[in-house]
Amino acid sequence: MSGKHDGIPVPGGTWCGLAVDPVREFESATEAEAHVRALGGSGWVMTTDAVGRWPAENLAGVWLEAEIALDERRSVRLQHADGRWRLWRYTETEGHDRVVFEDTVCSSLPGNPSPRLRYRTYWKARPRDGVDVYEPRVARFCGFKEEV
Repeated sequence: MSGKHDGIPVPGGTWCGLAVDPVREFESATEAEAHVRALGGSGWVMTTDAVGRWPAENLAGVWLEAEIALDERRSVRLQHADGRWRLWRYTETEGHDRVVFEDTVCSSLPGNPSPRLRYRTYWKARPRDGVDVYEPRVARFCGFKEEV
């Protein structure tokens, strides 16, 4: 049953494709941070000392994780594990193999009020007993929603 789902309405969601590509692996936090800074965009960073908005805040400590929205369709995620920093790129594409929903969630970032984080969650079919069951597979940071 998996395949193209043209014309099937999805309340609150839309059909799309998503490419998730490993970009690079870094051996030092300094190298990883420099690479992400060169990409631009905006997002959040967690260091050994704090969590903060990027690039607005100059955060002390070693970068451990970051999610940066490059534009409405592209994001990157940096994650530290096993002594290395890995960077992935998420690109939303035209297509019909996933259903996407956008949500906003509270953040612990500084501000009064604190900015909300916008995420797009991509659901994909997995055949189960002859029926396509849609499950969330990937969540992509896509920017901030400032409270007014």
